[in-house]
Amino acid sequence: MASHPMVTRSSSFGTAQQPIITERGANCLCVYRTRNENESCIGLELFVNLPDDHTARICFRRPCTETVSSFLARLNTSLNKRLLSFPRKKSQNASNWELKTKKCALVGARILHISAHPDSTHQDIDQNATLEEVLLLKSAVEGRGMAKGRKLLCLHFEPGGETQCPLVFHPARILRCRLITVPMIGCPVVPLIESENACLRKSTFRWFIGKSGNWGEQYIHEGFIFTPCPDQIGCDLRLQICIRNASGEVGIPFGDENTFGAFGQPVRCKWIIQPGPVQNFITERNDNADVRTPADNVRIVSYNILADLYASLPDAKSIIFRHCPLNYLNHAYRLPLILRELISYRADFICLQEVDCGIFEYYLQPALEYGSGMAGIFLEKGLVTTNTGNPLKPSASTKGKIHSQRISIRS
Repeated sequence: MASHPMVTRSSSFGTAQQPIITERGANCLCVYRTRNENESCIGLELFVNLPDDHTARICFRRPCTETVSSFLARLNTSLNKRLLSFPRKKSQNASNWELKTKKCALVGARILHISAHPDSTHQDIDQNATLEEVLLLKSAVEGRGMAKGRKLLCLHFEPGGETQCPLVFHPARILRCRLITVPMIGCPVVPLIESENACLRKSTFRWFIGKSGNWGEQYIHEGFIFTPCPDQIGCDLRLQICIRNASGEVGIPFGDENTFGAFGQPVRCKWIIQPGPVQNFITERNDNADVRTPADNVRIVSYNILADLYASLPDAKSIIFRHCPLNYLNHAYRLPLILRELISYRADFICLQEVDCGIFEYYLQPALEYGSGMAGIFLEKGLVTTNTGNPLKPSASTKGKIHSQRISIRS
């Protein structure tokens, strides 16, 4: 739905410091609520360093009503299948490099409740209890984050002994991440991210360029927004993210079961870096707006950016905008140009019209927050009406639908 958001400059933005990254190497079982075919279920992702020097990540989506014993049996089967799939390692002690004949196997698993009192003994969780009772209810999960000293998954391997995996409740995780815009010289590139329990400000974004599938190991930029340079024309672009929560704790790496480190699976842009269009008028206007307004003035920008909802209609392409090449109507081409222009105005208030709700929530709002230190609100089109008797009084049908935000004017 197209709508009318407003973004305002936030004086406190940008004070948070980026925490130091630590690679995910610890054993843990991540637990969160999710959905499977419109049915509420529990997501469980095990990260474990195995005794045979391999690492494993195993993901489950299980009904909330499944018992602990059923899940542990399923975990046992899945982990042993994974162990069997690993190639046998050669023994460096054997003169003829014979293959090891005995493989590591999981022979037992249990979940313990660990009391906060140091003298208390660990207690086994009731095997007949449901996963929801043990892992999702508020009484079972006291707070969020690592919850160390709360619950522990114990895995017993032969050979290898016991491995302990603390339970991580409601970790930060990326549901979907894409690079939806054409990367152009001088225009900001911003990832479109859908996430849970994540803090983008405390997460780390690393950008890489390459040609013909050859990627350098060293990232060329670190930050949420990347602006390509002229010497990068023709290069491919990709992004890796270390997602974190508001406390700075590393979340679940984005990607499949082969992704184990703190930085998730690379997200690749389907377009190569291209030269941007020549926009002399906009460039000159932006140069004039490059200086911030005096303290006693306020700069306001009003902009109709043409919602993709309308630009993609058949009549829009064949009648209303028939003079415009179809590629230029595509939001993948228009959005980075619009974002570059909005940031360059150095505005105190930006009032946008015809904005798709998804574009605002996942693209414009985080981009303007990072690029200009602005906070935004979104109002669906058609919700605001006025009483004909009193233009300043909203009609009864809009009560509870009006958004408000306190604005601090800089001095």
